[in-house]
Amino acid sequence: MSAGEIFLTIVFSLPIIFVFLYTAAFPRDSLLFGEKWKYKNQNLEPSEDAIKYTKKKAIIGLIVFVLFILLLITSSYY
Repeated sequence: MSAGEIFLTIVFSLPIIFVFLYTAAFPRDSLLFGEKWKYKNQNLEPSEDAIKYTKKKAIIGLIVFVLFILLLITSSYY
């Protein structure tokens, strides 16, 4: 993989990483993103289990995605 390809891989991976970080930091907001229009009451509260599950999914997804990108970049050198 050339330096340009590595740069493009990192640049195009950053938005996905930021989505995972946002979801891990603000799981309640990310759960309700795009869903508020469905409900009449604006004071929506997801359950604590749903918030914990969303946070765990985001952290696991972030770890797997970063490891995949690192594997993709380092495998081209061997």
